[in-house]
Amino acid sequence: MKNQRSDTGERLPQAASEPVGLLPRLLTSRSFLIGAAITLAVLAMALISFL
Repeated sequence: MKNQRSDTGERLPQAASEPVGLLPRLLTSRSFLIGAAITLAVLAMALISFL
């Protein structure tokens, strides 16, 4: 429990003091890349079907 509290305590101040640091973390995260790939695929299919 103490480790979890220290982790959340360390992450919140960093996110508040460095909002720009969140962008590289989101871009490098696999879930964000997968979500972006899915959205791009859906948009591509929509454009192809629309044309």
